[in-house]
Amino acid sequence: MKYLNYLSLAAIILAVGCKQKEGPAVPEQKAWTKTMIHSVDIEKTFFDDPEDEDFSEFSKLFREVVQGVYDGELQAYEYWTGDPISADSAKGMFARVDTHYVENPETLVLDMRVVKTDFSENILSIKIKEKWHLDKQNWKIEKNVVAIAPRVPVYSPGTGELRGYSPLFWIFLDKDEEKAFVKARKERLDS
Repeated sequence: MKYLNYLSLAAIILAVGCKQKEGPAVPEQKAWTKTMIHSVDIEKTFFDDPEDEDFSEFSKLFREVVQGVYDGELQAYEYWTGDPISADSAKGMFARVDTHYVENPETLVLDMRVVKTDFSENILSIKIKEKWHLDKQNWKIEKNVVAIAPRVPVYSPGTGELRGYSPLFWIFLDKDEEKAFVKARKERLDS
């Protein structure tokens, strides 16, 4: 009987102690904005445009933005460090020089070939930074592309297989985002 009384007392204490206090109501958020960063690769992205079977419009669009860097209308920032880079440096980042060894079938000797590739004419992949804004009163989502980073293919040195893409530099299309990026970089360097 004594055991039952202790058990009942413990149950009452738990029930009273676990009761949540009601505080002021938290107002429901009517809108929110989120930064999204994602990649778009021609090989992995389905484009629903039957008029652009070779995806040339995709590359053309981003070549125009890169041309803005070349013309000095837009500033490019090195992807990993955030350092501003010149138009000539941006051009140079698209160029790759690779050495391939190919076995000559007649002599069985490995012949060395130097292959130069300029990826600026055919941009196959980009990283996109967007601001998404949801207005819950009107149930509208607005997307704003604030920056892009062209990416170049990275191949396995042994097999030559595509391993993925590496971003080169950020190009900001939104001046406020660019100012925030520069400010954050400066604060990081000053600390």
